[in-house]
Amino acid sequence: MKQFTFVVAFCFLTLTSFAQDWVKSYIGYNYIFRSLDFPGGQSSVGYAGGQSSTYMGDGIVIKTIDGGATWQSLWTGVDKGIEGAAFPDLMNGYVCGWSAYFAKTTDGGITWTTQYPGSGVEYYTDVAFKDVNNGIVASSTGDIWITSNGGTTWIATNGVPGSVYKLAWAGGDTYFLNTLMGDILNRQITDLPGLCRIMAPVSWPVSISMIQK
Repeated sequence: MKQFTFVVAFCFLTLTSFAQDWVKSYIGYNYIFRSLDFPGGQSSVGYAGGQSSTYMGDGIVIKTIDGGATWQSLWTGVDKGIEGAAFPDLMNGYVCGWSAYFAKTTDGGITWTTQYPGSGVEYYTDVAFKDVNNGIVASSTGDIWITSNGGTTWIATNGVPGSVYKLAWAGGDTYFLNTLMGDILNRQITDLPGLCRIMAPVSWPVSISMIQK
C-alpha cells in the first residue's frame, strides 16, 4: 500500500508517532524523488523513485532494508525520470516515468524488465497495484491501462480529461486518482482469471471536486 512522504533535498521525513517530530532519513542522492512505497505489513524494506530534473530528467530507483537508515541505488536511466512506483510485495514492483518508461522487477530491484502498457506516451505519471498481478498505470494525457497478469498484457480503459497526477489502490477493486485539474475520481475495476476486464463503458465518476465549476 502506498504511503505519503515529504521529500526535502537529500532526505525523507518519517513520522514515528503522533507525539514526535518528523525524522530525517538522509539518502545521499541528489534527485527529486516523486514516489515512495513500502510493501504492506512491514516497515523495513522500501523503495523510492526519482529524477534529476522535473522535465525528462535521468531516473533513479533506490531501496532501503533498514527502515530508511540507509539507501542503495538499484537502477538509473538516462531521460527516464521516475514518476511512479508500486511494490505489492517485497520482491515484485513496478516503476514508470518519462520517455514512456515502464519496468517490472521480480527480484527486489536487482533486475528490471521493460514493459509497454500503451503507445504514443510521452510519460507515465503513476502506477498502482493491488497485488502482484492486478494493477493500473496512467499517462500525462489521461490515458489509463490495466493488467491482470502482472503486465504481460495491458488493456486500455476509457481515460479521464486532462493529466492524471497520482493513483492509489483503495482496497477491493477500487482505485482512486487525482488530476492536475484538482479532481479526485474513483472507479471499480473488475478482473477475471487470466483476463483483464473493465466495466465499460462506465466512466471514472468524480467523487470529490477541488475546483468550482
